Amino acid sequence: QPVLDKIEICLDAVGLPDWHVTSKYPVRNRKGEIIGILGISRVCMGQAPIASLNVKIGPATKMLQENLLEYPSAQVLAAACGLSVRQLQRRFTDALGLSPRDYWMKCRVRAACESIIKGEEKLGALSMRLGFCDQSSFTAQFRRHTGVTPSAFARGKKSLN
Repeated sequence: QPVLDKIEICLDAVGLPDWHVTSKYPVRNRKGEIIGILGISRVCMGQAPIASLNVKIGPATKMLQENLLEYPSAQVLAAACGLSVRQLQRRFTDALGLSPRDYWMKCRVRAACESIIKGEEKLGALSMRLGFCDQSSFTAQFRRHTGVTPSAFARGKKSLN
């Protein structure tokens, strides 16, 4: 079965996590046997493409992208979308494969990546600006989502320049 318009987070050309809409189709030989997969990926340039899907979670994603310092309650997010908390959670998972909280954390990590690339802020100050209780929790979340520590990410970006 084809997979159509799945929203995924992939690394862009400079290593920043970015939103992509992907579709995957089976490639068949003349006998009808699947011999491969054709994938198409469209980059969304920093904004999750929720508006293009009829999933009714756009207001919540916008709130999460704009409130990186403090996580809005599930009730506030659901009310913004005209959904129950459970409906919101289901629609988030269906559309993004993430819970609202995981989506919010990915938004925070993306903001951290952008700041690290600019190089204008120390990591301790950056972690506080993004609402992490300390630099070690920031480092743990950053590593969980990118596979490297913020310091290693910064060193890697400097070596590209």
